[in-house]
Amino acid sequence: MPSSTHHVRRLTVDCAVSDLDTALALRARVEDLARAQMPPILERVFDALVPADRHLRLDRLDLDLGVIPASRLEQDLPAALERALGAALADAVAAASHAPDRTRRFMTPGEALLDRFDAYLATGASPPGGDAFDPAAQLRLLLAEQPAALVALLHRRASDRHALERLVLQAGAAELRTLLARLVPADATVVLAYLAELLRLHRAAPALPVSGSALERRLWLLTLDYLLRDAGTRFNRRVYLRFLVAGAALAEGVPYGGLLLALRAAATRTRRRPTAAAAPAGWPGRGC
Repeated sequence: MPSSTHHVRRLTVDCAVSDLDTALALRARVEDLARAQMPPILERVFDALVPADRHLRLDRLDLDLGVIPASRLEQDLPAALERALGAALADAVAAASHAPDRTRRFMTPGEALLDRFDAYLATGASPPGGDAFDPAAQLRLLLAEQPAALVALLHRRASDRHALERLVLQAGAAELRTLLARLVPADATVVLAYLAELLRLHRAAPALPVSGSALERRLWLLTLDYLLRDAGTRFNRRVYLRFLVAGAALAEGVPYGGLLLALRAAATRTRRRPTAAAAPAGWPGRGC
């Protein structure tokens, strides 16, 4: 199994010693072991015990390496690690096979794909795996093959602003529209109309100190923030529109009332407004 298929998010080594001087003397030696000798041992044990065609997810493994004399740290710790890891991992593999739970389980290829995309959203870094990670391509694949699971994942990430920003940055217009249709199928057309109208008014008479593309990303971010947090409730067009305008104003340090007046003025000057059916009270140019 290629080494890139294994990922340890955090490796912590706890040593109990008799005094501070010994601890200070051992620290550099333990760090050297963790950096140089432990990774090959982890790879070797993982390769030996985890089936090459399966995806194993473990939340954590706790190992007890026993008592190791400080004078023999470099000689004895690697062997102790290999023995303890082998025993613990064998137990974890058996448990994941026969009694899986959230902390230890084998994942299907689809679940593994979703897990990798979630890791990207959480950290912004390409997760480990055999192939190069393309967030935009992975998003398209998830939208096509696992839309419900993707939406559930995004609902769980709703409070993670950075995750939503990464999603908007990586998604193209087609992917965002497809995602929108999954989130609010009955109101997706209205949402797109609002976004298009706000962008049109901004182009006609910019009221925010940002480019059109930056504003578009901001509006999509606000839209996802609103829809993902508002899960399970009926979509309220008026509340959504106010959230959109207020969020854009706050992000750019512009008073909400001033932005609303500017949008109304732009709508009046351009003599183009949304239809009454698509524009609730509160749309720029209509009563609030």
